Amino acid sequence: MVDVMNGLNDAVNGSILFIIKDDGRDLKYENACRIWKMDAVIEHASQKGFKKAIEEDYDMVVVDDYLGDKSGYTLSIEILNRKNVLLYLLGNDKDDISVIGAFRAGITDYIRSDVSAIQLAARCNTTIMRSHAMNGGHRKRTKNEDKIVIEDFVLDLWNCCVEANGQKVMLNKMEMEVLRVLMENPERVFTKQEIYEKAWKAHYVPGENSVATHMHKIRKRLEKIGAEGHIETKWGIGYRFRVKAAQRKG
Repeated sequence: MVDVMNGLNDAVNGSILFIIKDDGRDLKYENACRIWKMDAVIEHASQKGFKKAIEEDYDMVVVDDYLGDKSGYTLSIEILNRKNVLLYLLGNDKDDISVIGAFRAGITDYIRSDVSAIQLAARCNTTIMRSHAMNGGHRKRTKNEDKIVIEDFVLDLWNCCVEANGQKVMLNKMEMEVLRVLMENPERVFTKQEIYEKAWKAHYVPGENSVATHMHKIRKRLEKIGAEGHIETKWGIGYRFRVKAAQRKG
């Protein structure tokens, strides 16, 4: 048997918000997170959990799929529509359509609710560590660092919104991820496959229409602030983000 304690030198000092049913798991989760050098905050009411997830800074949010006062699936989508955060959804749904829908909404993973507390904490720890590594180390980024700025167009990754022409419009998590892909390489044309695999971090299936659907939604949102011209479709190829200088020339 692998000695779990030998791996704790690699544990991350993180914080996890659990929005779960009041069924006696609190202490197990708290103790398991403590073993992995993480803080656990437990909330049983969906509205209070939502408020904490949005207003406070956690490395990860874990939501029960079946809460007493609200669907955990719905709560997860509401959280991801407001904030870019790692999120595990706990449930026992065997319906592929429901689970796939949860992934398309932007969850990080769907975990069976009967997973042991120590295994859940271990998964959270590994996911948080990988996320920190991808984002340049274990140092948390500040609100000012979580922005991509191109001329007067700002993608705010912290607040999941776009600012342009002195106005602001909210995005949901996957809309933000799609726009992030384009803005990290402005003027480059991305195929649907490239966008899907970078934004959803999943293998692209030919015929998948999520990219086109999200591009349509992004354009509709940008129309509200007069910035829809930044998204250009290259028919038969894909999409690109255009800067103002290129728009004037084109």
